[in-house]
Amino acid sequence: KNLCNTASQLQHEYKEWQTSLDRHHQKYEKAAKEAEAAGQAFSKVNDDMNATRAQVEKSRTEMVRRQDIMEKCKGDYIIAVETTNNNQHEYYHQRWPGLINQMQRCEEGRIEEIKTILLEHCKIHDSILPHVKTCIDNMTESCEKISPAEDSDLLMEERSNQPYPPDHVFIEYGAKPPQSNFGSHNNSTRKTKRDRKKTKVNKEGLENLPPEKRKKAFKEKIKEIENQISINLKARTALEEIIELYTKKPKLGSASAMEDSKNQIDEITATLDKLHEELYKYQCYLAALTDKAAPEKPHLGSHLQADAVSITSSVSHASASHSGDGDQLPPQEPTSPEFNQTSPLANEFNSDTYYEVPDNQIPPPMDPVSGLTSQPQCSVLYDYAAQHDDELNIYAGELLFVVEDNGTGWVKAKRNDNEIGLVPGNYIELFS
Repeated sequence: KNLCNTASQLQHEYKEWQTSLDRHHQKYEKAAKEAEAAGQAFSKVNDDMNATRAQVEKSRTEMVRRQDIMEKCKGDYIIAVETTNNNQHEYYHQRWPGLINQMQRCEEGRIEEIKTILLEHCKIHDSILPHVKTCIDNMTESCEKISPAEDSDLLMEERSNQPYPPDHVFIEYGAKPPQSNFGSHNNSTRKTKRDRKKTKVNKEGLENLPPEKRKKAFKEKIKEIENQISINLKARTALEEIIELYTKKPKLGSASAMEDSKNQIDEITATLDKLHEELYKYQCYLAALTDKAAPEKPHLGSHLQADAVSITSSVSHASASHSGDGDQLPPQEPTSPEFNQTSPLANEFNSDTYYEVPDNQIPPPMDPVSGLTSQPQCSVLYDYAAQHDDELNIYAGELLFVVEDNGTGWVKAKRNDNEIGLVPGNYIELFS
């Protein structure tokens, strides 16, 4: 683009030189004609016997003035011719050929890049053609195995066990016709569209997705559940602080307010149970999809029950201080059963595979409140391919454990499979 702009500028300058030369030439011709006319007028006045001396001198002065103007225009025209010739010589022998050579080199570079792209294109096609041929061979083989007669026989054999309608019988006037069960078997064996739709919805619509899209959907679901867990934990902590405040200062709250807070904590605890089970389920799905070991099963009942006992005792103490009748609060509701790793739900997408966590791949200890690991964690923002042996390949949306962060811009991180390496600090987001 710059070279094209330079070429346009050179052509514009060349036109300006030609225009200037033409202008000086026209000016010289005009001055020469006026000088010639002034000379003829002087000769005519000088030859006239009736002309006065003043008229002759005036005509001579005009002739001399016109001749001076003509000489000046002639000199300017000569200089313009020499300047135009020099510029034209430089234009055609130096500036324009140099510009053409630069444009030619740029064009050669462009053609070379196109050549490289075409060669790469041919190489890729050459590597793909065997796979395409294999697919076509398999399709041809499958088509050759098609047998219309066998298909018809199979269909007839499948339909041959259908019952035939019974013979008709004579029915007396006023008698009830006998009931026939013919055709009732269809309702028990055939699935309706609603049943098929329910089955598809129960599988959450992810079984037909490609592996990469399914993996992305699982990661998004895990991130969404973790956010919900964080929100519920903050809410439960706030309610616990309120109960603790009411316990220390009973005048600030009533027994009913304490009971409402306790009920809300029970609801949040049940919700956290379900969220942790849901999180573990999708973590198992993701581990099965990526051929990795399943995460450790969360132990939720113990710490939640302990929290509930402490909260119940606090509420009972506060209630007794308000009412003084010593009534006890209802017992803590039992927590939901733990999610079984070998249940059909965990193997919904890979029912013939069972995942176990080896002893050397046990993840770090889990926090008793949040159900997450107590070691610092981070979330990967972008994909990164390792450039050295001590670095780690990471993928967007992945969760890692932070082993060491010395502030140099590189963080030592670890996966659940105990794979450790350095990752760039600006590619991850540390959890607070």
